[in-house]
Amino acid sequence: APNAEQGAYALSAKISNTTTGESISLDYNMALNQTLTVDCDARTVTLGDGTNARGALTLSTKRTQWLDMQVGANTLQWDETSVTATTVGVEWENRNTM
Repeated sequence: APNAEQGAYALSAKISNTTTGESISLDYNMALNQTLTVDCDARTVTLGDGTNARGALTLSTKRTQWLDMQVGANTLQWDETSVTATTVGVEWENRNTM
């Protein structure tokens, strides 16, 4: 939720893979319009300036992969209360090397 007086943003969101039922939650106080990157392969969470923000992430269950994808189509969902406009970018890498 934005706090324009202080130029701060209290991120409280959930990214779900509705195909697998897995999700990750993100809770972090950050500057307005700052970028937060979640790299599920490298298991890192960083701000746009490179600051480690790993403490922002909570997994829905104990598991080795942060947000695993099934073969074929997957549906990802972003949920954040009281937010009407958010830009979310998703990159996917094919790990099938055969």
